[in-house]
Amino acid sequence: MNLCKKSGKKQTGMMSLTTLPGIRWTVDQSGIVLINENSGESCFAGYPEAALWDLMQRGYSFAKIVELFSSIIMENEAIAEEIAAVTFRRWIEQGFLSGVDHG
Repeated sequence: MNLCKKSGKKQTGMMSLTTLPGIRWTVDQSGIVLINENSGESCFAGYPEAALWDLMQRGYSFAKIVELFSSIIMENEAIAEEIAAVTFRRWIEQGFLSGVDHG
């Protein structure tokens, strides 16, 4: 469950994503805590969204992220792609990532 409140460059097949300056993250027992050192805001990304952050930070292409995420959530790739796209866009809107949508 993603509890994020609204308030280096990675390439994907659908988006170009960059973690913004001042963004840090740490692994928690049940997910990842994203921290914006500039604004002081933070959010918790639980399973399965935390896996998307990890895969993106490893530099996988969007296609590879979708393939791996599909296995993680045990759903087809269309569902995995939709969840990934929505999650990455949310993190862009929340100021944790900078991104350019190519699709």
